Amino acid sequence: PLLAGQTMTAIGPASSSTKGGDDDAPTASETASKLKKLLKRSRQHVRNERDDAARLDELRRLFAGLIARGELILHGSATSGSSAASVDEGGDSSSSDNVNKNDVKARWNAFLKGRHDEFLSQLGESVRAGRKSALRTFCGAVASSPRSIGSGGGGRMIDERLLYKLVDALTTPGDDHSSILTTEEGMLGLFDSEFVK
Repeated sequence: PLLAGQTMTAIGPASSSTKGGDDDAPTASETASKLKKLLKRSRQHVRNERDDAARLDELRRLFAGLIARGELILHGSATSGSSAASVDEGGDSSSSDNVNKNDVKARWNAFLKGRHDEFLSQLGESVRAGRKSALRTFCGAVASSPRSIGSGGGGRMIDERLLYKLVDALTTPGDDHSSILTTEEGMLGLFDSEFVK
């Protein structure tokens, strides 16, 4: 929740949301505006597969960049330290500043996670509609969102949550609404060539 007087643009990291001095990274305000614009699905996008494919792929690239810069953390904590730290008895404000920065990072990550879920939902709808471009984009989203494993984060693996969402989008109940799930042959072939091999 926002504090009184705060706007959505104030949620992002305090500096221009850059890591390591990357001057090309957009500010949190720019990122939030771009996400809002791209997640708005117009009738044109629904009717025109090419426009929808371009929009969804731009979202995929935007989220991949956020993940690569460490702004969007899909698993675990968005803060490097404990947000429960408090100001010591001597009134050390640096501890308070760290708590505030961690809180801002956590809220920014929560905002981004919500938009990422919305993106995955729209991708799933497009895959269910039989759009092959959406399947390619979904495979790219899974590939660009690896999950770190191990305590040092040295290993990476496919995020099983995203993989389950992809498989769910690919399968539909059979004609008699039984527990048998079906998938169009063309979509299975594309999934095999784009993702499995």
